Amino acid sequence: NACGRLLWGFVFDRFASWSVIQANLIGQALLLLTAALWLNSETGFLIFAALAGLNYGGVLVLYASTVVRRWGAERVGQVYGLLFSANIVASPASMLAGVWFDVRGDFFLPLALLAAGMIVAAGFLRSSRASYP
Repeated sequence: NACGRLLWGFVFDRFASWSVIQANLIGQALLLLTAALWLNSETGFLIFAALAGLNYGGVLVLYASTVVRRWGAERVGQVYGLLFSANIVASPASMLAGVWFDVRGDFFLPLALLAAGMIVAAGFLRSSRASYP
């Protein structure tokens, strides 16, 4: 997570906000879609966890930095707080994934649905990139 903040922050400072967020979303979606390949061994699990943490650390930097670019540092508390509250809506996802696992014995569908949402969001960024700094 900490390394992801540094890495994604470095990349963010050199490219347009929309393109870096899009890369982060697509990278995380690909990781989720290939989870079954990673999670068959202890080494694969550790690599999966490291890559997921790297991507998530990026989220914490990318969205706050985009708020600064778009609305200014003086509005970070107000705008980023509202943006971060989207986690409330997403919070039942882990419980629903657990129920799915209890019933089906795998996480493929929940992870595929999350990945699909990320890909759709990345597509929206691409289509509206002119409005992002």
